[in-house]
Amino acid sequence: MGVARSSFYAEPLGRPADAVIVAEIRDITFSVDSIPVDWSGTWAHRGIMFSSMPNLAWVMGYLRSSWTLRADMISEFVCRLLERKDASGNVVVTPRLRASDANMPALPFIDP
Repeated sequence: MGVARSSFYAEPLGRPADAVIVAEIRDITFSVDSIPVDWSGTWAHRGIMFSSMPNLAWVMGYLRSSWTLRADMISEFVCRLLERKDASGNVVVTPRLRASDANMPALPFIDP
């Protein structure tokens, strides 16, 4: 995966050094093998990873409950995934949609 154009900055929240850093990413073009990613053609795996996007995970907490509860669960999932990847000798994790699921109905990404 490559980043063609990016503007990235992190803004500390005025808390101690171990505090959460807020980051905003704008104008990033994602590509895989020099082919731009069409996000509308991807499926979310557990709401964490996107189909055909290697080594990419993202975190979004719960909307109606403790934000950090889901963030903690995602962190644990990603750590277990990376440990399994390393133990198997792989360097890439890429979720793929099974052929049997190709015709499943699309649902909203976020269901408030």
